[in-house]
Amino acid sequence: MSYNVGYSYFSGLLLGGLVGCAQGLRASPNRHPRVLLNSILNGSGRAGSRVGNAAGVLAMVYTVAERQAEDLEVDRLPAAINNAIGRDVLPHGRLDATIPAIAAFVTGVIFTMPRASALDAGP
Repeated sequence: MSYNVGYSYFSGLLLGGLVGCAQGLRASPNRHPRVLLNSILNGSGRAGSRVGNAAGVLAMVYTVAERQAEDLEVDRLPAAINNAIGRDVLPHGRLDATIPAIAAFVTGVIFTMPRASALDAGP
């Protein structure tokens, strides 16, 4: 898990920092070196931390979903369905792409899920 999350966080931090650097260059009120440097650092810190944190969280959700799918052995599901039906409807053997596809689907569902209103409501 730390491998996936670490690389995703670092990549997001780097890419977000570059985008924030460009935004800071455009948003600088003047071209004085100190003001320009401050604007670049503010932009890269703001965008880099947001993108890095989002990428790290998505990698964590994906890794947990992948691990759960492996524990449930969903790649053996076609054989179980064939046995239950009594006919060969689905391909034999293990489907290697099943677990990453399910983990990506679960990650996408969680990512696009609207926020719970109970979390947004005040006391």
